[in-house]
Amino acid sequence: MMCARPDRGEIVWLEHVVPIVEMGSWEAGIPFVRVDASGRPDLADLGRVLELDGGGPTSVGWQTLEGRRLLLLDAMIERPVRCPLQLVFTLATDGALLRAIAHTGRLAVWTGPAGDATGFVLVLDGEALAGLLDALGVPRGGGR
Repeated sequence: MMCARPDRGEIVWLEHVVPIVEMGSWEAGIPFVRVDASGRPDLADLGRVLELDGGGPTSVGWQTLEGRRLLLLDAMIERPVRCPLQLVFTLATDGALLRAIAHTGRLAVWTGPAGDATGFVLVLDGEALAGLLDALGVPRGGGR
């Protein structure tokens, strides 16, 4: 799937988007999302692989979509296995979670069913995300 960005003359490929089915705050205030990884066995198994083999380099980027209404997290876990991940957040409703991600510089991604903490934690540049959220006018507080 792709998303055209005519305002920038770009096309963003959304082939690795997984649906977010739950979000909130985990231990020590680390924000989390639970995703439906049923169609992505590579993602569903990533937490186990990282636990066994340790983590490696990960790149994380953010892009606005749909007239700056949505924010795309575009991540690539490079090692021990290559695993792309894209998550789409709605700025109007997910602002508080995005602010928590910026504050902690972390996002736990759970890939198992409710009540199961199978997954991994992404480490990202919280200051860069905070600056982007400021530029987009996302309030400091509120949202879900």
